[in-house]
Amino acid sequence: MQFNIIEDSIVVVAAISGGPSKKLGIQSGDRIVEVAGEDVASINIKNEGVIKRLRGKKGTTVEIKILRRGNNSLLNFAIVRDDIPLYSIDAAIMLSKDIGYIKVNRFSKTTATEVQKSLSFLENKGMEQLLLDLRNNSGGMMDQAISIVDMFVSSRDTILFTKG
Repeated sequence: MQFNIIEDSIVVVAAISGGPSKKLGIQSGDRIVEVAGEDVASINIKNEGVIKRLRGKKGTTVEIKILRRGNNSLLNFAIVRDDIPLYSIDAAIMLSKDIGYIKVNRFSKTTATEVQKSLSFLENKGMEQLLLDLRNNSGGMMDQAISIVDMFVSSRDTILFTKG
């Protein structure tokens, strides 16, 4: 799962598609308050501490408790550790004879290549129009997002600039 530490709390940004946490129904916005019986809320935990507690040998289990908005009690999850697929594309299908659909869940180092391969695949199936679905995309590497935009927008147009 992708997480962020917000106000001294581990907040799930996204459950990785195809990963163990997604299969269990862990959701964006869930707050992890306990890992393996240890209270991890309000202890000034850092990213390394979260990773150390959640990662482990494939096939082993880690018990977590989650606080979810709208629930009065903590939710218990037993996550069986497994390989985490890091694909950016959830789907590349034809919706009709000429409309293709690509669902991008994040921008990782291979996203632009994955999108290009998906475009070629769909074009070979007769795609003339594309629905590019970025809903619930958790973000990621800006260069990959820019590379994807460059596939569709003229390089003469400024769509993004950074200042720092």
